[in-house]
Amino acid sequence: MMAMDLSRRSSLDNIRNTWMPEKKNDNELKSVPMVIAGMKWDLWDKKAIKEIELDALVKDTKASGYRMCSSVTGEGIEELFTFIIKTALSRYNTQNDHNMPCLQIFKKKDNVQ
Repeated sequence: MMAMDLSRRSSLDNIRNTWMPEKKNDNELKSVPMVIAGMKWDLWDKKAIKEIELDALVKDTKASGYRMCSSVTGEGIEELFTFIIKTALSRYNTQNDHNMPCLQIFKKKDNVQ
C-alpha cells in the first residue's frame, strides 16, 4: 500500500515521481500488487487533486486501485482494508509463486477466551 495525503498535491506527485520508481527498482517489490490509499478524505481538496488524476495514477502505476479514507471520521477505513486483503488474496490465489510471502487471516474460535 502506498498512502497519500488528499489535501496535498505534492503527496500525489511523490507517489508518481519517488515511490513508484523505487518500487520498480526493487526486485522483491516489483511483483507485489499495490493499492493506493488516499488519506485525509475529510480534507480532500478537489481543486488540488482531481479524481481523474487518481484514476490516471492507478493506470500509470498499474496499481490494483485506490480507496479513500479519513481517520478523523472513520469513513472508508473498512473498505480500504477489505480492498487490500482482497487484492492480496487475489494474487495469492492466482499465482503459483512459492517464494511469495503468505497472508494468513485468523478467526477467533468460539471457545477461546
